[in-house]
Amino acid sequence: MALKPSKEIAAIQSFCRQCLGNSIKNIRDCPSRKCPFFPFRFGYSFPLEMEQAAIEKIFSYCLSCVGTGSEIIHCSDSNCALYHLRLDAVKHHFPKIFPTFYQTDLFSNHKP
Repeated sequence: MALKPSKEIAAIQSFCRQCLGNSIKNIRDCPSRKCPFFPFRFGYSFPLEMEQAAIEKIFSYCLSCVGTGSEIIHCSDSNCALYHLRLDAVKHHFPKIFPTFYQTDLFSNHKP
């Protein structure tokens, strides 16, 4: 029985579907071999180190899209397949300071 992919891998697969017109054929034939999500595009389960790399790829993508960790938290693009993982990505990237974000009024209404 195949293992269920992590939520990060599943979100990346959804992102790839959005990018490529929701076509499995297009995902298989994706021309963007340099895309950071390329190895994850089929949504398979991966070894733990690859699963952990996926959240880093999500953080990097979000950072390139909006600019800063704070802007990732405040992202309003709820149509993006990665939107619901943006807080996990920031928390993973900044594990020591992230809890203090939630202790401020600024981020109090952004709790997952």
